[in-house]
Amino acid sequence: MVLYLDLMSPYAYLAAARAEALLGERPDFEPVLVGAIFALRGSGSWGLSDARATG
Repeated sequence: MVLYLDLMSPYAYLAAARAEALLGERPDFEPVLVGAIFALRGSGSWGLSDARATG
């Protein structure tokens, strides 16, 4: 099992620390940069859009 972690997210450490207990096995950690993925896709975070107020 692979767990993708955003290197820039302060919450990634918390997810990694609990992953094995929640998943029942130790995942392989794969670092990603979500900002780079957004840039390649030509989109951005919903948190920076009008949808934030309703989310």
